[in-house]
Amino acid sequence: QFLTLDKKYNLINKIKIKTRYLPVIHDFINTEKYAIFVDCPLKINLKSIFKSKFPIHLNNKLPTFIHIINKKTKQIETFSMDQGIYIFHFSDFKETEDSYIIQAPQLDSVDFSNLVFKPKLREININKKTKIVSNNKYSELDNINIDFPVKINSTHTLFSIVDKEVGFTGFTICEGMKITKNILFDDTIVIGEPQVMNILETPYIMSFIKKDNNYFLSFINLKTFSQSDISIPISITNGFHSIFIK
Repeated sequence: QFLTLDKKYNLINKIKIKTRYLPVIHDFINTEKYAIFVDCPLKINLKSIFKSKFPIHLNNKLPTFIHIINKKTKQIETFSMDQGIYIFHFSDFKETEDSYIIQAPQLDSVDFSNLVFKPKLREININKKTKIVSNNKYSELDNINIDFPVKINSTHTLFSIVDKEVGFTGFTICEGMKITKNILFDDTIVIGEPQVMNILETPYIMSFIKKDNNYFLSFINLKTFSQSDISIPISITNGFHSIFIK
């Protein structure tokens, strides 16, 4: 179900959605007009229960379904894509006269028991008239593992670079589906998800980092790309998402 609440958490609207697979939804697209869910081919593997593993896996040989819900009319359009993928986070959505365009890091395989993953930023294009869905890959983006998109402005998005061995090792900035800047760290791990904050009309990447077994609050100026680190006299546990309150 897709629920709409007001600021006091009163129920305004309820739309029922029938999924084809297990409804494990980590993220979805929400605009003024649409709510969009990607229905990924997740299956239960009962044999994994006896191996002390999380018994859910991605069957990438099955199709992926994309549900586009018009929140005003409550009409649901469902489109099928031949390739089985999983999406944790969405980076952008655009609508043109002829197409729906979804940009997001995609996973071709998922093992929920160890969370080792290789996300590739790709673009799904849905033709409104023919209903044909294409999954567009870009060689530059398929050579790097990036996820956890954070909007810098209306045109640029920040991604964390994922190293399957050590964690987050830097940042990539994209304008649409084009890399405009890579920020790579030496012997430094980003702890959790960064945020973009404007300080005196200048955007900064703010994140926790670990360097030489010491912990810092890091600021990267997105105009000059200079970096300033403030030492933190405590250890910080690594994680995925972060929130900064000023």
